[in-house]
Amino acid sequence: KWSIGVAKLPSSGGFWSQYSCCFRLAGCAGMLFRCLPRRSFYETTFSLHHKFPANDCKLLLRETTRTIAEKDGAIFRILDLGWRHTAQPVNKSGVGQFHYCRWYVMSWGGPPLVVKELNETLKYSTGVLRYMTVKIRGPKDVYRNRSTFYPVLKPSQRIAPPLMHHTAMNEVR
Repeated sequence: KWSIGVAKLPSSGGFWSQYSCCFRLAGCAGMLFRCLPRRSFYETTFSLHHKFPANDCKLLLRETTRTIAEKDGAIFRILDLGWRHTAQPVNKSGVGQFHYCRWYVMSWGGPPLVVKELNETLKYSTGVLRYMTVKIRGPKDVYRNRSTFYPVLKPSQRIAPPLMHHTAMNEVR
């Protein structure tokens, strides 16, 4: 009999390379492992318009996580990036035109067939304005917020002196 399991593989690649789907031959004295190709990791970004109710938003997130979990996938994180303005107006047929929306980023792993089903789920949802799924090659490709790109300087490390908007009145005479 064949049993399916997930085995941790010893490697130096870190978190992303330690999981692999394996088949194990049960009932033998010697365990036979035949490893399949590693899982792929993805990042899905999607936006929801303001007319979409909060309860439906929760149901959509639950539906996307269920779609991934049913196909032996795993969700690592869901980030709510909040309300942001769009660069251009977004037209959604039958709903309206939108200038801002709520953005979500979901990092997950699973077989490549899940991408097609997840895109179908997001495509036919009336609340989703835009969506995009990108394959992640490694941990450096995961979404990071702006604070990791722009270092914060202490007041003693200023590059330029503080701005003066006007001269003092006693010096003008």
